[in-house]
Amino acid sequence: MKEPIVTENSPSLPDRDQKSSGADPFILHANYELFIAGLVFYKLLNSILWVFLRGKESVQVVIMISIGLSMILLVDAFYRLLKAPKKLVWFSSYFGFLVFIGSLPIPFMVLARLLWYRLVVRRIRRSDVRSMADMVVEQRAQSTLLAVLLTALFVLEAGSITVLAAEAGSPGPRTHEEWRGIDASLRRVPSEPAVPV
Repeated sequence: MKEPIVTENSPSLPDRDQKSSGADPFILHANYELFIAGLVFYKLLNSILWVFLRGKESVQVVIMISIGLSMILLVDAFYRLLKAPKKLVWFSSYFGFLVFIGSLPIPFMVLARLLWYRLVVRRIRRSDVRSMADMVVEQRAQSTLLAVLLTALFVLEAGSITVLAAEAGSPGPRTHEEWRGIDASLRRVPSEPAVPV
């Protein structure tokens, strides 16, 4: 079997594997990056709800979802740090510290992640963007699954907030004191004399 001729300009095997996953040290996987970006924008929406939403129970739901999103983003931040060839360079020169700051469960800290994405986009080549888009199209099943997971999480939170808001507007069950007041008022009503037959 004739071996392929390798020239100086021929891409090596690691280069080909790198192109299949995004060809940039910032990009781990095309579908994974889109999913994490969706979580980032979702966390930004939760930050807005956290500050401006009324209702104690609804805010508690938003806080719980925000903490869950922060845990996922923190795991992603540590994963990126472990995958980086030069961890200190990634953390400082490649603005990795913004990834950790943007993962904290504090309202609007996620803006640091958006700033990091802005800096990353400036470093990505157009050919890398095209290869990422091709990968998303080729792996439609994986892309659809991640989109469904993100949508299900959003629907769960929106449904919980809607139900809590509806329950807050409806009258709740009577308390023990209210039932005692009703019983006392009934005792004060004079009974009608019995009519002789």
